[in-house]
Amino acid sequence: MPVITNQARRRPAELVGVVSVTEEWTVARHRALAEEIIASETRFVLDAGTGMYLNAILLDLPLAPKVSTELRRQAQEATEGQPNPRRAARAKELELAGAAGRGSVWEGDLLYDTAIVYLRPERHAVDAAIDERSRRITLNGLEEAGRLRDMDSAGTRISTQVMDSVGV
Repeated sequence: MPVITNQARRRPAELVGVVSVTEEWTVARHRALAEEIIASETRFVLDAGTGMYLNAILLDLPLAPKVSTELRRQAQEATEGQPNPRRAARAKELELAGAAGRGSVWEGDLLYDTAIVYLRPERHAVDAAIDERSRRITLNGLEEAGRLRDMDSAGTRISTQVMDSVGV
């Protein structure tokens, strides 16, 4: 029974979500790659990082279409100064593209016979993990951000998702 995950693990797993910082990663791409693995299985374990990616695989929900770079630029210009510019621009670009109204990533019929197990560590374990991750970001984050800046300066296009992420 395969374990499908978007994070490196010590146990064997089909790793779906690791790509170069120069590549665009979307929920639609994640869903398609996971479905390739799932198609030949009768049972699988899905170890997802966020609800949006998990639900895109488990629920029958329509995904919004990809839009052209030009339409994206127009939408960003039209929504400049909004409190959440990324969300406002995405809504505007879908409107400009004539896409149907978006539903919620939390709604839809289950595509598989599903059992959901939610594991929640003790608060002290979560706090310790957050402290450790913060320590690593503090120690290594500036160096990583510098490498991204150098790549960008050298003409390597870094994906918007990476450049907009927390920490970069």
